[in-house]
Amino acid sequence: MHLNSSTKNIFPLICSEELVHSQFELKTKVRSLSFGRRLYFGQLGEGLYWLKVQHKQGMKQSKAGFEREFQFYRTLKNTTNSQILLPAQLIEEPISIAGEPYEKGLLLPHCPAHFATPPDSLTLREIQTCLLDSLSAVINLYRCGYLHGDLKAEHFVQYAGQVRLIDFEQVQSSREWQSQSLDATPRYMAPELFQGEPKTLQSEIYALGIIWQEWLSQTRLSAGSYEGWAYLHCQHLKIQLPARYQQFQPVLAGMLARYKTRRYCSFQEVYTILITVID
Repeated sequence: MHLNSSTKNIFPLICSEELVHSQFELKTKVRSLSFGRRLYFGQLGEGLYWLKVQHKQGMKQSKAGFEREFQFYRTLKNTTNSQILLPAQLIEEPISIAGEPYEKGLLLPHCPAHFATPPDSLTLREIQTCLLDSLSAVINLYRCGYLHGDLKAEHFVQYAGQVRLIDFEQVQSSREWQSQSLDATPRYMAPELFQGEPKTLQSEIYALGIIWQEWLSQTRLSAGSYEGWAYLHCQHLKIQLPARYQQFQPVLAGMLARYKTRRYCSFQEVYTILITVID
């Protein structure tokens, strides 16, 4: 296993044989096993880590997503932009975990979820900071020339005093913006995506708005089918926040506008409104 200089001081120095005999536990959801993706969780040295691998017999779509994320980390790991990511160890040789062979893997440190703390335990200023920190993570990625393409609450984690993003299977570089849309999670899909339009900065803003609304309201949107999600986002979405959080209503209204012409068109617009909601 080859380690670059950016990972030597973060990860324990391990070889493939140590991974084979490690006590990594399979954490892939049962419904996702058929995709071929495998997530293992365990301890190496004094730290807890996630190992992400892809079975060669998995679905084509899943294999493409894994390869996209792997190449994304490879591209950024030796640049100054690597600081916006979790430190990752790319395993670029065949490994075997729990008797299953894999061609390569991605090793990442375990980190606490950014949105794990309920807002009712925070002051309004702390809530504002929490939202700003998550916005900064998305902005930092955008400044490097990428859109995440699959923003979810669980994709924001805390590391070294900062909020970092994870899961880049649908990341898009600036060369791909306005191109054919990749898959998206219906819960976070902007209305125009249901009409076949490609992902854009504005659909990214919309997804972040859904994350913020669900966190502030401590409720999750629900729909029973893809058509149900389309109806909710395209016709029926209501921004409903508890009375205590009404200061954040204007920023969510601008992020979750049904039509792109009425939605914020830059992260700077989101920041400008959010920074002023608390006196």
